[in-house]
Amino acid sequence: KRSKTMLELIENAAFYAYSRPIEIDSKARKIFDEDAIKRLAGLHDSFVELDEWREDLLEMKVKEYMESTETKMKDIAQILRVALTGATVSPGIFEVLVALGRDEALGRVKDVLEAA
Repeated sequence: KRSKTMLELIENAAFYAYSRPIEIDSKARKIFDEDAIKRLAGLHDSFVELDEWREDLLEMKVKEYMESTETKMKDIAQILRVALTGATVSPGIFEVLVALGRDEALGRVKDVLEAA
């Protein structure tokens, strides 16, 4: 939806094909302070509990996590986006999670946690 040309589409969707561990650009890497890593670890643990990998269930887990930790979506979405795509701009985060699939998405998050 955000791409106006085929070249833009390729550039904007390239992260789907990246091999792990993905490269995180220097601007995006700055968001991973100690608190962000803790939140990312908590989200990872919540996602692992899911038997099915669907947008509605992922969104439910994020909402549960936000309620239990008194965080807001702005504190969650960007760290997930960077861990999954390596950049600060992407399609909707739940769309990205589903498109990558369970194993790839969890693996990308785990890669960031292990590198921290």
